[in-house]
Amino acid sequence: MKVCVISLDIQENPEVNRNLIKQQILAYPGSDLYVLPEYMTTGFPAPLEFAEQMSGPTVQLLQYLSALLNVAICGSLLIQENGFYFNRLLFVYNSTFTIIKQLFMIKFTFSPPGTSTQIQKVVQNAFSSPSKTQNSSSKSAT
Repeated sequence: MKVCVISLDIQENPEVNRNLIKQQILAYPGSDLYVLPEYMTTGFPAPLEFAEQMSGPTVQLLQYLSALLNVAICGSLLIQENGFYFNRLLFVYNSTFTIIKQLFMIKFTFSPPGTSTQIQKVVQNAFSSPSKTQNSSSKSAT
């Protein structure tokens, strides 16, 4: 198995970073697995306004490149889901992605008394299923 670890000079612009990811993967053909950095499109600390949905442009790009080149790609990005934020590590192969690991990020706000129990339940639910596999329709991300 050939593995290509890609280091990026991550900018404060997710679109620029997605283009860098695409350029770097296409520049090093012949690998079976491409490993991208943590917070591949935002850098760390990740500004919450750059959070994406799982159907967003970065996941679509990874699915597209994986299917086009018949390779696996992994890396993490900031995901917003149901009002919460996750640093989510994905493993993508031929339009299928698997959530390998996710770290729950709490957006710090003032909460009314008694909400800490609600937050604990949300956190427990967020981690009750550590791994998911999902398929999506073929989409072209150019």
